[in-house]
Amino acid sequence: MRAAIALLMVCGCASIVGLQDPQPGADGNGCNRACDIEDNCGCSATETCTWNQTSGDPYCRTSGGSAALGDQCDKDDACQIGTSCVFGVCRRYCVDSSPCGSTTCTADFTPYVPVKMCANDCTPITNDGCAGTSCLIIQGGDSTFCLAGDTIALGDPCDQAPFQCVPGAVCHDEGGAFKCRAQCDPGGAACASGTCTTAPDLIVRGTQYGVCL
Repeated sequence: MRAAIALLMVCGCASIVGLQDPQPGADGNGCNRACDIEDNCGCSATETCTWNQTSGDPYCRTSGGSAALGDQCDKDDACQIGTSCVFGVCRRYCVDSSPCGSTTCTADFTPYVPVKMCANDCTPITNDGCAGTSCLIIQGGDSTFCLAGDTIALGDPCDQAPFQCVPGAVCHDEGGAFKCRAQCDPGGAACASGTCTTAPDLIVRGTQYGVCL
């Protein structure tokens, strides 16, 4: 089963990807769409194939900012060509791990993001591998992801905005009621509040994690 957070309604997700007006895309190079996000087919070397969150259509983005891969951002235009602003950080879409460098093509957040992204090989709780962000466990995916985090407090509902919990927290399914809960390591330090309760879909590289309840 994919991450519980990926099963939520798509309402309230406008802050996931930086929105901007779509620009005309090419249809050459054998592409059957305006462009292919996974391999940039249909766009020139100075463009980035990204997608419009409102329409769901891909398009070639011709503009780019100075924010490099891994830097924080608020919209696609802030990121350098070749990367896109997803969850507040300039990231790279992928179909396999070849463009991912030291990361891997394992971050699957459908239906919020139409294709996979290169994911950080980070360590939850200690945040090793993340610079200024929190290492989020991709529930049910046996992988991790550096996420900037947002403002929904621990214990508050997050069903309308599953990626906007405070740093270090996941939008946890509690029998259909989704709430922001702090990630925890059952063998590590005690929770600041509550008890570290293991969850079957919070396993990363053979290590069982949980949430503070």
